[in-house]
Amino acid sequence: MIVGILAILKSGGAYVPIKPDFPPARISYLVEDIACSLLLTDTFNKKALDTLLVDVDILVLDSPSPVYEDCSFTSLNIAYSPTSLSYVIYTSGSTGVPKGAMIEHSGLLNHLLVMVDELDMDSNSVVAFTAPFTFDISVWQMLSGLLCGGRIAIYSEQTILDTYNFQNALSSYGITHLQLVPSYIWSLLETSSTKGLEDLDYFLVTGEAATPSLLSAWFSLYPFIPVVNAYGPAEASDDVSLHVMKEAPLSIVPIGKPIANTSLYILDNQK
Repeated sequence: MIVGILAILKSGGAYVPIKPDFPPARISYLVEDIACSLLLTDTFNKKALDTLLVDVDILVLDSPSPVYEDCSFTSLNIAYSPTSLSYVIYTSGSTGVPKGAMIEHSGLLNHLLVMVDELDMDSNSVVAFTAPFTFDISVWQMLSGLLCGGRIAIYSEQTILDTYNFQNALSSYGITHLQLVPSYIWSLLETSSTKGLEDLDYFLVTGEAATPSLLSAWFSLYPFIPVVNAYGPAEASDDVSLHVMKEAPLSIVPIGKPIANTSLYILDNQK
């Protein structure tokens, strides 16, 4: 997956993540909606796609002789503008058909560099890649660490669902930057183990509203690990504001100030 996404971005193309366990009708809809001409997959899922997608070229990245096996290390020398499309993230479709948020390279790169700067990332950083790659937060988890010479640790959904195995994996990989939704954080805090959490540089919460009670529980166990409340929609290249906390707020948890090159507008019901 990482090889495929990096290849698409470096070639000037745009990637659209599609989970293999999506219902066939949803996969067909997404492929048709983006006018897909090339689909990258693995051996395990190719057979199902062969019968589902008859007019799309399918490239199997883990085949015995992958297409990149004898690749050139020479730069592609392909130029594309900041307004070029980088990726498209689709909504869940819970209120109608799924709709794609089209993100340009300028938005993608701005967000990646903001995360590197605001989270003090460098070549020693290890970012936990915990989000499904169909979610917008997966983008920074997957790419920011690579931009600063750091590493990413990729976790399967099965590992994440088991809090004991997940904490062991966090510890063994030396994770420095971890992002989770608040509901999952509670399950981690309820375990008796601090393994994998006590050595974090930053802990990020997103996807759901963070509460003062959750933050109080966190800081009672990890008083020296700052928590970042990240807020933003997929349509705006993910995060548009960040708020770094070193102690639990008394009441409301702020969403923070606009990130670099971003403005936030507070409107009333007349706007």
